Amino acid sequence: MVSNLVSALSDNVSVDTEKCLGCGECVDRCILDNLRLEQAPCGHACPLEINAQGYAQLIKRGQPEDALRQIYKKTPFAGLLGYLCNHPCETACSRNEVDQQGVSLRALKRYLYETVSLAPEYTPECTAKGRCAIIGGGPAGLSAAWYLAQAGCEVTIYEAEEQLGGIPAQAIPAFRIPDEVLRQQCALVTDLGVTVHTGVRVGTDLPFQAVLDEYDAVFVATGAPAARRLPQDTGTLEGLHYALDFLRQAKKGVCAGVGFQVLVVGGGDVAIDAAQVAKRMGAEEVTILSLETLDQLPASADTLREAQQAGIHLSCGWGVQSIEAEGNRVRGIKARQCVQVYDQEGRFAPTYDDSVQRDISADTVILAIGQQTDLDFLAGAVAVEQNQIQSDPLCRQSNQAKVFAGGDCVSGPNTLVHALADGRRASESILRYLNGDDVSYGRDNSQAYLHDFEVDLTAGSPAARIDTTQGGGERTLTEEEAQTEASRCLGCGKPIGYRKTCWMCLPCEVQCPQDALTIKIHYIMA
Repeated sequence: MVSNLVSALSDNVSVDTEKCLGCGECVDRCILDNLRLEQAPCGHACPLEINAQGYAQLIKRGQPEDALRQIYKKTPFAGLLGYLCNHPCETACSRNEVDQQGVSLRALKRYLYETVSLAPEYTPECTAKGRCAIIGGGPAGLSAAWYLAQAGCEVTIYEAEEQLGGIPAQAIPAFRIPDEVLRQQCALVTDLGVTVHTGVRVGTDLPFQAVLDEYDAVFVATGAPAARRLPQDTGTLEGLHYALDFLRQAKKGVCAGVGFQVLVVGGGDVAIDAAQVAKRMGAEEVTILSLETLDQLPASADTLREAQQAGIHLSCGWGVQSIEAEGNRVRGIKARQCVQVYDQEGRFAPTYDDSVQRDISADTVILAIGQQTDLDFLAGAVAVEQNQIQSDPLCRQSNQAKVFAGGDCVSGPNTLVHALADGRRASESILRYLNGDDVSYGRDNSQAYLHDFEVDLTAGSPAARIDTTQGGGERTLTEEEAQTEASRCLGCGKPIGYRKTCWMCLPCEVQCPQDALTIKIHYIMA
């Protein structure tokens, strides 16, 4: 018996944490706005908002098919994520507070993709008829194409290169993601009947205005394919490469030899991949030179560990003073000490101590200093600032109502998971646009989530994180390892009563997919 019904209207929510996945379905179903989701940090950090807690808990319980369905609720591209995601979820994972080792969530995705035979399942919330053009066949373009085709649109992709997949297919080495995985992921789109024109560069082979005139909606997802160049690079030197070009050539098998000593300039994952490829091509000595100190390197900890296992050296805190050459052949660089990479506002603004310099010899120098967009093909038809297309961050619509844009051409060089999220977000906007609906109405549900709450740090198993690095790459977890790794998850997300507005109407309880939530019904007796 409860003496105060009003106070009971939020206290009557009972959650079985052994069953709950923190999916938020109950919060979405609450018609009186009483429930809030204490969202697990992993899901909050994921641009796709994948319920990582959910699939980890289901793996632990021996339900891998249901676990994979948790990923498919947000994207069909589990293979791309399982191999290539930069896993911001792991950085945010509450498990880091226990032993500084977040749950290996990307490895769990890869395990599910490799071991569960289950096609993506998707029922579109709305359908639309219309002809949609997608310029760029990378992750953002593929993501938008899949959702639009599923919803009934006639979709055509224009891809400048000779194959779909963007940078993952063109430049990321096979030891990072097998070609067969890339083929399977691209087939998710082509099997839906999407028309694909490869080797067609919009702006060169086909005017952008012609695309605008022919299609009802256009999604621009051309990425950031152009290499940033050093001011010291005054021309083409033999033995001097830019990283993505080097990786593209290596993947095609047309790259010349790299010599004995290789120097890679840069500190990101692309630099690590270039160094690994050079090592596998026969270089005896491979060094990565970075502006950042070791603890500042943008490359992920996993790729750094793989590189060090492969015998690649790291030389941190140095920048390029000049590129040294003998005739038309690169012979190394003169480096100067970098004393600060970012200014007080966090902007990239390196400063150097020119009194501290060193000469570094190399037969091959590979520059991995970033990428930039190439948007000349738009010919002023869409608003561009600082070489990035201006599009609304919520719905990805540009100043041209029928033109949407996402991925690196909007944000600058970013991650695969951001590109996939932009493609999905843009597809929803395009469907609304084609149906004559408001493209942004009701799409911001951030008020339904809480992120400042106490986590039970004793909930997970005491097991240590499983190391999946192997031979300079990564391996797939076994079933036993996957369950062990998943058991480390603290299951920290859960719904709570919040506003004392519950009137025990029960849709939240009835619709809970795990039967984890119960509403206690209190009766006041006179």
